[in-house]
Amino acid sequence: MMPVTDPYLYPGTEVLVNKKGYQNAERLRIFETTRYLSRAITMPTDTNSTSSLKDLHHHLFQDVYDWAGQYRTCDLAVDGRKGLHPDRIYQSVQSVFQNLNANNGLRDLSSDRFARGAATHIAALDKILPFRQGNQQVTLLHLSHLARNAGHNFDLSQLDHDQWIRARSKAAVNDERLMMHAIATLFKSGRTITPDQARREALS
Repeated sequence: MMPVTDPYLYPGTEVLVNKKGYQNAERLRIFETTRYLSRAITMPTDTNSTSSLKDLHHHLFQDVYDWAGQYRTCDLAVDGRKGLHPDRIYQSVQSVFQNLNANNGLRDLSSDRFARGAATHIAALDKILPFRQGNQQVTLLHLSHLARNAGHNFDLSQLDHDQWIRARSKAAVNDERLMMHAIATLFKSGRTITPDQARREALS
């Protein structure tokens, strides 16, 4: 049986084909990080559609990869977690965003309830791993946009990355509690809730 090759890699390497032609993993990592951080300063703020997720990925990685903004076409496993088969990506992402919109984009919620809903949403995207590279960066910025568009004072720079890695692993086996906690720590000033929100939540 012929070994499966990854069409995104330079032959005989573990380095992703990139616009600069770098075939050294560390050099590519530095270039990708530099361009990502530069692009992250100004980026799309729409959050509630599948196209917005692809647009965000394209914006962040357009300087690095020709396939920025496109769903992957090969199998992918990250940290022992296997993403969905490429044939299932489109419909699965559609379903995740349909659920998000059915919940009003997580608007009109206290920070606690937002964290719970966001953990479910991000965990669902994380199980799909829609892109060949950059899934974590895209989902985190998507999370930040969701929070801000829902009216929360949210600081992604306070994320504990080691905790987030553990949270992703737990969420992969349907335990979203650590991810919910990690998200809840990013609100700058405790619960963000109005009296009207409190009344609605008491009745829900």
